[in-house]
Amino acid sequence: MVHCTSGISSTADQAVIAVQTGKYYALLIGINDYADEGLSDLDNPVNDMENLYWMLHTKYTFDKENITLLKNPTRNEIIVALDRLGGTLSKNDNLLIFYAGHGYWDEKGNVGYWMPADATMQNTVNWFRNSTLRDFIGSIQSRHTFLIADACFSGAIFKTRAAFPEPSKGIQKLYELPSRKAMTSGILQEVPDESINGVSDHYPHVNKLNNRA
Repeated sequence: MVHCTSGISSTADQAVIAVQTGKYYALLIGINDYADEGLSDLDNPVNDMENLYWMLHTKYTFDKENITLLKNPTRNEIIVALDRLGGTLSKNDNLLIFYAGHGYWDEKGNVGYWMPADATMQNTVNWFRNSTLRDFIGSIQSRHTFLIADACFSGAIFKTRAAFPEPSKGIQKLYELPSRKAMTSGILQEVPDESINGVSDHYPHVNKLNNRA
């Protein structure tokens, strides 16, 4: 009698792996156009966002339906998207957040902001505080959350947090440890709005993802 169980075992193993790794979600935000004349319009954030969207669903394991694109969103639209993710992700899922647009650092208050499309220079009502973003990221029950921010002074987003040590453990063990990490364009430094061949030359993070795929 021959017992052919290898196929069943393999299928079961794959199912277990899928459950353990969860799904991959992304929130991609790109802001070119600002209503307030005091904030100059930008040329490349939306293009960078769309390039990253293409990369994630063609070269990485992101399903299109799990990628949210916000083109020139208002502050409220950003909050609604983050709130929706908080109610969708499970502890096994993974989240990538990408922001490209204006940022602002208030030296007097020691507070950093993202500038949504409806932000005005007259007041901060529609500005999006970095601390608000940290609160959302902390409350989303994902296994791993990775933030990529390309904005003036975006480096201050996690400035108050300690560095993230990398323990010398196996890859699988590392994956089991929840993480919240950020990749930004620099600590309290303005970034130019330039592009070469459709991909922002000042923004190496998207290029790195593309080259590694």
